[in-house]
Formats: sequence, C-alpha cells, structure tokens
Amino acid sequence: MTEDLKTPDCIECGSRQVRHDPEFGFYKCENCSTVWSNDEDDPDYEEYDSDDCPSCGADSIHIVWDSMEESKRCEICDYMF
Repeated sequence: MTEDLKTPDCIECGSRQVRHDPEFGFYKCENCSTVWSNDEDDPDYEEYDSDDCPSCGADSIHIVWDSMEESKRCEICDYMF
C-alpha cells in the first residue's frame, strides 16, 4: 500500500490496498490483483504517435506519403500533415 493520497481505491473491489507504479503508470490492487491505468498517468502518454488521420480519423491504410509535398496525406479527406 502506498502513502500517496492521490492513489485511488480499487476499481474492482474498492480496497484501499492499492500500489501505484510510477515508472509504468499503472495501479495494482493488493487485495484482488486487479491492474489498471489512466492515460494521463502513463509516462509515455504524450509520445503516442498515431498514423491515423488527425483530421477525419481515417485508419492508417488511408494515409499515403506525398513526395511532392514531403508530408503525409489522407486519401479520405485530403488533409496534409
């Protein structure tokens, strides 16, 4: 159990015996062994780089490299990024 006042109760059983791993950003209940995390607690959260279109959300299969513009282009909405 951690002394961190921000550590939540277990999302499964409600136990207060929850341990937080700051290196990997997850919580583990010592009572029922449930493991969970919050995106904002993940140290690599800001490093996520999706190949999906940031404009329309099209899957990466619709993203092509436009050599003339030297950037990616979405085949669905023509967004350049």
